[in-house]
Amino acid sequence: MFNPTPLQRPAGVLLAGALSLTSALTQAASLSATVTDAATEQPLANAELVLSHWLPDQARWRVLGRAIADDGGEARFTALETGTYSLQTFGPFGATSSYDAEYYDDTRDEALKTELSLFEDEHQVLSPIALSTKPIHLRALRLTPVTLPSAGGTVSLSGQVVSSKAAAETISYWVNLSVYDPAFDARAEATLREPGKLRLPPGTTPFTLALDIPATVPDGRCYTFDLTLGASPLQPIVNGRFGEVCKGLEQPAQ
Repeated sequence: MFNPTPLQRPAGVLLAGALSLTSALTQAASLSATVTDAATEQPLANAELVLSHWLPDQARWRVLGRAIADDGGEARFTALETGTYSLQTFGPFGATSSYDAEYYDDTRDEALKTELSLFEDEHQVLSPIALSTKPIHLRALRLTPVTLPSAGGTVSLSGQVVSSKAAAETISYWVNLSVYDPAFDARAEATLREPGKLRLPPGTTPFTLALDIPATVPDGRCYTFDLTLGASPLQPIVNGRFGEVCKGLEQPAQ
């Protein structure tokens, strides 16, 4: 089952891909940053930083790797080749974090992110990344069941919504299943539920969101359960992948 909590790894360790000895000798550039809590200005340990590299020949960004901030809030990416990079930072515990994710430098809008140029042998130290707490976040999540027969069924995500707002409000939510398609390097949507409504008073509110999975959803695959809370899918307050459901992969009787 998918676990949204980041793995505890030393800062600066790339979690995707490995460099050959030959390339490592010519990729001497590095990048480091310190993540803090915007309100307290204290280091934010276990924040996750995702570094992407621009591929000019393919005109697209490729996720190069991830690093987890140490107890001092610092993370490093090493053995980087020259080129253009972008950086996105998430709070501790990934999608269930109480912090807003942001692109460098200080924006949630991908179109406004700062592109970082690295040159050979350069060590670039970024200005501190200060993450702000979300007005709404999720915790204690549980997805059941995690397997479905070919005939389909209903899966439910339960947990708690925590609101720091002073007054009650009603927000929309969207849930769907999606599957990664390696042939197109993209996620394909399997099924979608029309927006629902949640009434959120201040404080902690238990919730359960159900999604019916029809038999027409292809078998033999595992799908991620995606949830978005906010005014629209393009203006989310909370969004992320909160579990995995496998369909038509029943284990044979022993």
